[in-house]
Amino acid sequence: MRNFFIIFLSFFAFANTAIAKAPAHVGEELRVVVEASLPSGSEIDLTEISVRGKLPTTYSLELRCDPLRVTNIRALIRSEKGTQTGWVTAKASIRVPAAVVVATIPRGSRVVDGTSLQLVEAREIPRNAVLFDDLEDGVASRDLRPGKVVSTSDVVLPKLVDRGQPVELKVRRGTVVITVRGIALNAGRRGDVIRVKTSTAEGRTLEGVVTGPGACEVP
Repeated sequence: MRNFFIIFLSFFAFANTAIAKAPAHVGEELRVVVEASLPSGSEIDLTEISVRGKLPTTYSLELRCDPLRVTNIRALIRSEKGTQTGWVTAKASIRVPAAVVVATIPRGSRVVDGTSLQLVEAREIPRNAVLFDDLEDGVASRDLRPGKVVSTSDVVLPKLVDRGQPVELKVRRGTVVITVRGIALNAGRRGDVIRVKTSTAEGRTLEGVVTGPGACEVP
């Protein structure tokens, strides 16, 4: 709250400062800053790019908004010495890759079979949207209709490893990959970290990331 208050006061301080159209290089630098905060593959259009305050010869831009939730972009201008000298503002149209239903998916069916990766207006994507890469094992929790952006409430991710199940555990050391067998000490879905007791004479307990049915890899 304190940081927000400081930012608000800083912005207010520049409210009476003349606004000028931003030079082309400022627009490109703002684009780079915004793109760095977005998922890979996103598309962005910036218009009405303006500078409020002073633009030093050497400066940096700090993004002060969430581009996925707003259309008015604001970035703080800092001089080489770290002093705030103004703001860069712009209107933004942002499209982000999302998993979109393209064919009706009955409850209990694999979600990935009825979805595709499409660019969607950022404001239309729910906060609990599921990444397309995370749908590999998911099944629909209810009937899903075409045009819907898939969210966590739409998908059930099955367990790929059960407690007490035999698993294969891969250990990577540079270019060398060692595979050992063991017993899962807890259950997990893809991407979960679980503990595995190896079947070696030492019976060591290692942590592994679930990578598939009955398969783990030491991170």
